Amino acid sequence: MLELIRFGLEKPHHYEIMFLMREEEMLAYCRTERARSLELFSVIVRQSMGPKHPESLKLTLPLTLFLSVHGFISYYIQDRVSFDEV
Repeated sequence: MLELIRFGLEKPHHYEIMFLMREEEMLAYCRTERARSLELFSVIVRQSMGPKHPESLKLTLPLTLFLSVHGFISYYIQDRVSFDEV
């Protein structure tokens, strides 16, 4: 999660294009990468959970964490706050 936050705050333009843009022309180029990034994030979260956790949590936790981190990044991107400042 820390690396996603670092990416979002150090490369806000890239993050905005991947996750915040709503223009159809841009979405055509970044949908695949967006989905790939979310899937990679989900795999990493599931692997770190280990076998003890229920399957239902393994399905919902990655998206919940991603949306929480996304909100955090989106909040600080507005003011162009750097990773080190956060």
